[in-house]
Amino acid sequence: MENTILVVKIRSYSDGEKIFFIEKSAPTVEKAVEYLVALNTLNTDKDITFVMCKEFRDSRYTTIWLMEKLL
Repeated sequence: MENTILVVKIRSYSDGEKIFFIEKSAPTVEKAVEYLVALNTLNTDKDITFVMCKEFRDSRYTTIWLMEKLL
């Protein structure tokens, strides 16, 4: 099973709703951390956060499920 590290942007709204966007993907944790640090440094919106999670290339899992488990 091949893994990819995702950098996910989470936009939070005042009603509690969260919307997830896959902002970047990386083949290694080191590269994903580089993306995460850069995005967090440039982010000025208090309603946006960036997180990392693993994407499993396995049909039994979905990216959304993994993001929900991350939070």
